Amino acid sequence: MGEVIRSNAGCWTCRVRRKKCDEIMPVCLNCASLQLPCHGYGPKPIWMDRGARERRVAQELRNLVKTKRNLSLRRRGQSSDASEPSTAGASQKTTTSTEATAPTGSAREHKEVAEQLLNNGRPSILTEPIEHDQAALLMHFFDHVLPLQFPFYNPSIQEGGRGWLLAIITQTKPLYQVALNLASYHQQSVLAKDSAFSCEISLAKLEERHIECIRLLRLHLDKFSCVEEVTTYEEHTQVMVCITFLIGLELFRGDTHDWQLHLQAASAFSSTCREGRRDSISSSPTQSLATVFFFSVITWYDILSCASTGFEPFLPFMNEIRFEKLQGCETWVMAIIAEIAQLNSRKQIQKRTDRLSIVEVEIVKDIRRRLEVGLRRTAAALDEDSMSRTLQVTRIYAHAASVYLHVMVSGPHPAIPEIRQGVSRTMVSIVALTYPHLIRNLMWPVCIAGCMAEDEHASYWRDLISSVSKEKWSFGYPSKVLEIMEECWRLRKTGAVVDWLAAMENLNMRVLLV
Repeated sequence: MGEVIRSNAGCWTCRVRRKKCDEIMPVCLNCASLQLPCHGYGPKPIWMDRGARERRVAQELRNLVKTKRNLSLRRRGQSSDASEPSTAGASQKTTTSTEATAPTGSAREHKEVAEQLLNNGRPSILTEPIEHDQAALLMHFFDHVLPLQFPFYNPSIQEGGRGWLLAIITQTKPLYQVALNLASYHQQSVLAKDSAFSCEISLAKLEERHIECIRLLRLHLDKFSCVEEVTTYEEHTQVMVCITFLIGLELFRGDTHDWQLHLQAASAFSSTCREGRRDSISSSPTQSLATVFFFSVITWYDILSCASTGFEPFLPFMNEIRFEKLQGCETWVMAIIAEIAQLNSRKQIQKRTDRLSIVEVEIVKDIRRRLEVGLRRTAAALDEDSMSRTLQVTRIYAHAASVYLHVMVSGPHPAIPEIRQGVSRTMVSIVALTYPHLIRNLMWPVCIAGCMAEDEHASYWRDLISSVSKEKWSFGYPSKVLEIMEECWRLRKTGAVVDWLAAMENLNMRVLLV
């Protein structure tokens, strides 16, 4: 006896296949695991007519499932055959040209489906027209989620636009699922601001889907178990993209631990690839643009993570990276932050408190000089273009970098004049920011300066963080940054000498401040 539909709320694909649906949105796990087009949970499709069109769709889905099963069996068979010498006679080894090149009936249909599914070894999403719900979520990802993560990334036509990312997402099933899930999660977080909108029922399912997306990405990465196995430019790009998306997923769900493992893997992989381990070069603009973008993202994460780990950057600094086109802060400030992290790491390893070597003292003097010169140059540029987002963000990062430097040199004492001045100037620069929505993307300078703020300014930092963490569902790290600052202030009242890192350790968390 055939299976029966057990829910009236399942996706239309499971309903036409007469399978039980787990009802996870935006794409159910049944469809995701079988790489089937999930027709979603929206209005009834026109082909659900209890007639010929519905039977045709059902048959196409059965063919897809059958073809995937046959391909899997065939691959296992080929793997087994490859290890054994052939003993077949000549007549068994040859076929007629018509038999080899002109499959008929169901064989031709299976061949066409197989070609669509394989798509150069990767299951493509675009085997059928995208359903309305999925298309809407994909557009929401590009229109809202991507700008939220990378508000300054808006490449011109000459720079290649964003089409390369669409190409990669639609060619790699796990990435497609991640994009849809992030879009769905963000939609719900926005709708949840409306007290009249109830979303509690969907939250658990979205969390399940979030976890499943992470699992699918990890399974996809398991194909490349070590750097040496990644030999082509295309494989290099695919691994870079998957790891970066994996880190992004962890950040979106507020993870405070797993991101470190992913970032270490991404950094190690990126470093090896930059040393020239790839044995082929791609002529594809998509692969080239993707590699440059995601290497820049991983380097950015690597530098800012040092404040949360106490380690120095894993990757060597690359002056050609245009950080201002990624997260708004000009490259010269990021270079200084990386240098301060290196000095701080050496100091921590040698368990020194506030003493620097003669060489380190000279390095600190040079960093101070470059900060002063850069800030003067930024101020002059702002006099001519006061609305420049990049210049405003650069100024905020530069003043926070000054706080970072003097904490490293003298210890986390808010009353030290240089630290007090750096905190004050960071506050003034944030107040002058004409794009308040960017505060969410300034968690590094906010956390560094806020943790070193004196009691009289604590209310300012509380109000600042509260202004960007009002979502009913947390979307990112603002609330955790406030926890870190509150812990820092609390511990300091007990007489402890603490910074942001000590506060994180006391809270048993590590936050990637991006």
